[in-house]
Amino acid sequence: MNLSSERSTIRTILVSPYDNNANLLDKKISNTLQLHNLFPLSYFVGESFNSIKKAPSIKTPLLCLAGDLDKNVPIIYSKNLVAKWGGEKTMKTIPRGDHFFIFSSEGAWNEIKSFLKAV
Repeated sequence: MNLSSERSTIRTILVSPYDNNANLLDKKISNTLQLHNLFPLSYFVGESFNSIKKAPSIKTPLLCLAGDLDKNVPIIYSKNLVAKWGGEKTMKTIPRGDHFFIFSSEGAWNEIKSFLKAV
């Protein structure tokens, strides 16, 4: 995604993307340590990977693939990012897809091939 925000690209494909690493890490750590109200992780990690902030300025067509069973990057974070995308966007949910579905899902690869054929 960072590449598409800084250079001219024709299309963008994101697999299991998140909206903001601070939100993602904050949820994971706060669920484990129950410190969310005392120490929000965003205070420590800043906004270095704040993808959702860059998304509206990217105008290239987007294909986003996300697994419905992904526990590393819950699908809501991908949906948040897609909602803010500045160009045409397509979100595909991979049924029974965990975080590593891209290595085994023929359906995911078919979506990618179809998306790239339009170039």
